[in-house]
Amino acid sequence: STPNQVKDLVGYWMDQGGQVTCTTERLRKGINIISSDGSTGMSTEDDIRTGGADYFFTRLFRNTQMFSSGVFIFKKKLLMRADTKHYGRDRYGDQKDEDGNESKRERNSTPKELLKGSYQSDNEAIIKKSFDFFDNIDFIPCADEDDVQDLITLFKSRGYAKFPDGRRVEDVVMLKSEMDLIYEKRKRDLGSKYKDLREKEDDDDGEVF
Repeated sequence: STPNQVKDLVGYWMDQGGQVTCTTERLRKGINIISSDGSTGMSTEDDIRTGGADYFFTRLFRNTQMFSSGVFIFKKKLLMRADTKHYGRDRYGDQKDEDGNESKRERNSTPKELLKGSYQSDNEAIIKKSFDFFDNIDFIPCADEDDVQDLITLFKSRGYAKFPDGRRVEDVVMLKSEMDLIYEKRKRDLGSKYKDLREKEDDDDGEVF
């Protein structure tokens, strides 16, 4: 998305009370799904045909080098929702196999399966109906400082200085290069915690009672 599209989306979600909604929910509420350029989205007709219009579409990325600015990075906790489904390819939300049954064979559920699926550039993680933008946004990476300031100004002009998790707007909206550094630190911290856990397990194995 371009900087203006990102800004427009943020403003739109604010107007909807912070709810990120699927196509059918927007239609149910009488919201126009046709944008100013005359389009209805990435694949709206296919999504309605397959049932995918009941879901909001996202993708998994195994690292931050797989994308640039102009995206929304949502928290991983969305994957824990019982109605979130992930596939290693773009099925337009179609969850049925050739016999009309739910396609469990292609669905990724375990952490190992999700990681493997993230290596496919057209993977899809679909979230049923809607979710709260403010509770689930992790980062909004921007290409330059002007874009950062424009978005921060938008948030604050609507009365949003902090997010529900306590972070300031400046901790969410930032240059992509700054976000990359934060993710690298998270990765190192996670690696250290995993190492400490393994060492503790090894120590416990050696104890005699």
